[in-house]
Amino acid sequence: MHQNARCQVVNHTRTCSCLPEFAGNALIKCVKQHKRVIKFLALISISKSIRYLIRASRQLIIISLLYTLAKPVKDLCCPSPCGPNSECRQVNNYVACSCKENYIGLPPLCRPECIEDSVCPQSKACIQQKCQDPCIAACGQNAQCLVVNHTRKCECLPGYTGDPLVKCVGEEQLYEKCHTILKTRHYNYRYFFPIRKRDDNNIELKFKVKANRDAHMLFSQDVFPKNKNTAYEIVLGAWNNTGAIIRKTRYDPNTVATKVDDGMLSLNEWREFWIEITNKDNKSKIEIGRKGKSAFLSSEDSKHLPIEYYAVAGSNNATVLWSLPC
Repeated sequence: MHQNARCQVVNHTRTCSCLPEFAGNALIKCVKQHKRVIKFLALISISKSIRYLIRASRQLIIISLLYTLAKPVKDLCCPSPCGPNSECRQVNNYVACSCKENYIGLPPLCRPECIEDSVCPQSKACIQQKCQDPCIAACGQNAQCLVVNHTRKCECLPGYTGDPLVKCVGEEQLYEKCHTILKTRHYNYRYFFPIRKRDDNNIELKFKVKANRDAHMLFSQDVFPKNKNTAYEIVLGAWNNTGAIIRKTRYDPNTVATKVDDGMLSLNEWREFWIEITNKDNKSKIEIGRKGKSAFLSSEDSKHLPIEYYAVAGSNNATVLWSLPC
């Protein structure tokens, strides 16, 4: 054993080692070390250990990330836990439920606003599972819409008449369009229309009437004729809606009339008629018939009367609704 060394026997074998604070070859010589050198060597050893730990930690983090990316993500919305009429959204590891558009309530009890009119206010109706105003774009021009017990009802505005679902026209309007709806209330010819003649210069007029009696028509050479002898007058639904009249004036002794049994006019439905005025051998012939049927009344005038206009009127005790061509 050399200087500054010690010997230990372990299992019959000697082992030499330097004493504390000494370093070197214990079999040859151990030299005393300075304290700063010892501390420096100790720090170097610690630094190596720390660097090893850092490398090991980095490797563990990388392995953990790779495992996380490789692990399949579970779809928490399949199947949806939100119930019918709802939407499911996955936010991180949580599920967010909400009702679909146009549905009300809270998941899982989402429902449409309505499935029948009774759950809506009286002024609205269930349209496409929503309580809505049934009057939107429901009525025609110059008409108003009313809602009664969820049901819309179209009516012409005051002073207008016609089909409220299509168009209402003013009673004082000058009518120029074909198939004009016109209401007359008095025995007064105020509305005159030009006659469109056929190629043979004869007249054929088709029209509809809705009334309970006394629908008056005037066929004349001029507008507002002063001489009643220059016009023919026809009355449909005369004698309390039992007959028709053809005459030149109101008190023409040559009045031709016929009676019918079923009521010529009706307040509840349109009745369609045709009138034909022909000229032959300088004589005029007037015929009246129902749509699709032969004439039920006719009259001949020994003197031809050129007709250029026609007008309509009601009576003092009856309102007449007309559907007239141009």
